[in-house]
Amino acid sequence: YTTTDADKYYSLTTSSSPCYGNGNGRLDYLFVGTTQGSSGAHWARLNLNYSYDSGVYPELSRRGNVTRHYDNSGYFSFSYDSQNRLTNAYGKSYLYDSAGRLTDYEGFGYSSYDGHVIKKSGYTYDANGNLISRAGRTLTWNHENRLQYYYQIKKGS
Repeated sequence: YTTTDADKYYSLTTSSSPCYGNGNGRLDYLFVGTTQGSSGAHWARLNLNYSYDSGVYPELSRRGNVTRHYDNSGYFSFSYDSQNRLTNAYGKSYLYDSAGRLTDYEGFGYSSYDGHVIKKSGYTYDANGNLISRAGRTLTWNHENRLQYYYQIKKGS
C-alpha cells in the first residue's frame, strides 16, 4: 500500500510505500519520498531495503534474521553464528563465551567483564544480563530474551 500527504493546494508532498514480501509479514523495503514544485520532482527522504536469511535451520525459518539493510547511506550486513546470535553488524564484531554470554564488542572499550555481563559506566542490565539502557538509549527485551524495542533519545527531542 502507499500513503500520501498533500499541501493546502492538494499537491502531493510525501509518499510512503512499504512492501511486505512473500506474504510472510516481514518488511522488504520502505520508501518515503517528497514531491516538490510544479515539476513534480521526487526526492527520497527515506529509502530502506531489507533482506533476510532463509532460516539456517528449517525449524527456525520463522525467525528469519535481517542479513542486509540498505538506506540512503549505503548497505549494511549482519551475520549470525550457529546459535542464532549476532556476530557482525555495521562492520563491528560480537564475540561470545561458551555459555553464550557476550564477551567482546569490537570497537568499544569495556572496563570489565564479571563472567556474566560486560560492564561499562552508564550501562545497565536486567536480571538476564540484557543491556537495558546506555547513554540516551533504552532497550526492551521479550520473554525469549530477544530485542523487542530500541529507543534512542536525541538532543532537542
